[in-house]
Amino acid sequence: MYQKLPPGPHGSAQGGVASNQRARLYGAMIEVVATRGYEASTVVELCALAGVSKRTLYERFPGGKQECFLATYDIIVRRAEMRILAAGRCGLDVLAGAGQLERLRAVVEAFACEVAAYPNAARLVLVEASGAGPAALASTERTTRQAERVISQSLGEDPDAPAPAPLMVRRIVAGGARAVRARLLDGHAAELAGELWDLCSAAAAPPRGRRTANGRGPSAARVERCGPR
Repeated sequence: MYQKLPPGPHGSAQGGVASNQRARLYGAMIEVVATRGYEASTVVELCALAGVSKRTLYERFPGGKQECFLATYDIIVRRAEMRILAAGRCGLDVLAGAGQLERLRAVVEAFACEVAAYPNAARLVLVEASGAGPAALASTERTTRQAERVISQSLGEDPDAPAPAPLMVRRIVAGGARAVRARLLDGHAAELAGELWDLCSAAAAPPRGRRTANGRGPSAARVERCGPR
């Protein structure tokens, strides 16, 4: 996933060499964990795939495999969040006067496409982190809270609709996470978009019998399926 720097003298400073080695370790961690799982993966496998020595691994990550895993987790989440929010905003640009469900759809579609495009990275965050120790569990909890904030902000930007209930937001995030984990484990992440939207739109819909401001029940088109880019 990340090329080694050419041997011998080159224009990269020592910091660039270290950055390149860390990047290769991030990529190797994603691939090793996707293939073997966190518990079964070894430092030897990680270093071999990254093309670095064990000494280099511990120089870059003194905490060894777990510290490298946590750093990789953080990189994946930060980059995914930026891409999802950017794609969500782009989707809303074509929806004049977007309401709550349209805003939710834009974020859900962007998230589904991110998972479909980078299933191994998504697996590290949404499947393998649960078995990587207390620090990884704390990271997943922070990620869940951040996802809830993103969903709440998306739904809350409609001035004509009531503020989203915290329980509804938690339901959307928890249900979506379960669906994603199931698709990642059965190898069908590319089929996630429609299923994920059905779950999220159902969780966000008003209770049965409740009507929207225009007198009709909520409705929204299904998102298009997203395949690997």
